Amino acid sequence: MKKYIILLLIGYAANIYAQEAIKDSATGKYYFARETETGMERVNNILYDEVSSFYTKYALGKIAGKWYIIDQKLQHVRGPLDYADREAFDDNGEAAIKWNGYWNVLTHKNKLLFKHGVPDSMFFYSPLDQSYFYQFKGKTYYAQTRKKRWKELKCYIDSAAPGEEPYRTYDLEQYLNFGNNLAPVKKEKYGYINMKGETIIPFIYDFANEFNSSNTAVVKKDNLYGYIDSSKKMFIPCMFDGAKPFRGTVAAVQKGYWYGLINMQRKTVAPFDYSYLNCIDNNVLYTAKKGAKFGIIDSNNHIVIPFDYESEFVYINNNCFIAKQDGYFGLINIVQRKLVPFNFSEYDLSLKDKNLIVFKSKVDTKNPYHIYNAFGDKRDEQGYEQISFFLNDRCKVKCNGKYGFIDASGYEVIPCQYDEVGYFISNKSRVKKEGKKFYIDKTGQKVK
Repeated sequence: MKKYIILLLIGYAANIYAQEAIKDSATGKYYFARETETGMERVNNILYDEVSSFYTKYALGKIAGKWYIIDQKLQHVRGPLDYADREAFDDNGEAAIKWNGYWNVLTHKNKLLFKHGVPDSMFFYSPLDQSYFYQFKGKTYYAQTRKKRWKELKCYIDSAAPGEEPYRTYDLEQYLNFGNNLAPVKKEKYGYINMKGETIIPFIYDFANEFNSSNTAVVKKDNLYGYIDSSKKMFIPCMFDGAKPFRGTVAAVQKGYWYGLINMQRKTVAPFDYSYLNCIDNNVLYTAKKGAKFGIIDSNNHIVIPFDYESEFVYINNNCFIAKQDGYFGLINIVQRKLVPFNFSEYDLSLKDKNLIVFKSKVDTKNPYHIYNAFGDKRDEQGYEQISFFLNDRCKVKCNGKYGFIDASGYEVIPCQYDEVGYFISNKSRVKKEGKKFYIDKTGQKVK
């Protein structure tokens, strides 16, 4: 009986705090409501200009330009804040906030991450590795959130001997993703800095991607996407509902629900006829979707592989692709030659760096996993029960309850004959066979 009552209380509490943000049609502002048997019931009378959902125990709400941290009882437990990012708790469980002119990082437990606030002179966030930076008195300080403390970077040296250039190293490159000597960072809005930490493109974008080999970058403003080029100026205005980086001279963009290809002069190369479009080999071929089927087009909208397949193509190399047909996966090349038959229910690319692909047979067998190379050549005869990962050029495999090893070519170089095996450390592996434990080298020979 006691257990039943506890469960009821837990369910009741969960229902109390199942808050959801609802937009008020009359004012365009937001309030919190919860679902009841009769529908959504409003919980409080506060209207917010912006609000986040309860991705964690807390939500963010904005009233009259100020932000507040809201708990599940809808109490304002922190604020007013000068700035917060309503998507931040959803992204990484942390939010960069500005409070009384100082910056800090708020965790999903409503705790400040750093002991001291950061002055407003320069504070920005790198979304690529969840790192924070600030500049103070000519020096730069850096911290990753998991380390919780600031570290000075050597790229800012504020003194030098008369007539000498300031000594500078490029530690900043280790922490930011620089392309065209610029890195996207966030300070309320997104902008770009150089390796000295100087602002080169102002913080005016809702999103900014890194510059790629085409010397262009995707940016977002007012919920629309466009491109800036190496001259640091916008050359394609923010006019698309979605945009992907330029690959060579063309890029996939979205209008409404449809995708097409444009060139750098904004001319349409492929019409907006596709429900999905994605570059799969840097700058030549695109997976495209028409109706329920997938095919491949090139950057001139020529059909390379017809729309006869059931999932997005996965580029391997040598113009070979994993494809799906009639519910099963296989490997084909650019001329649709079947290199691996469509007989597999799953595939695994964890060995792709060795040009090996693991397929799982659609037939239920004891050893369902098979290894192929990128040309479609099968590397095993009987299949495997388990396939591990490579360490020191050997990968542990299991067949019929026994362990062995394959090499980087995918061939079994140490037969599956051991009851236990360890990974190769210092070119030795500890194994067990017929109740005895001993060491073997990478050729399978016993060693001391």
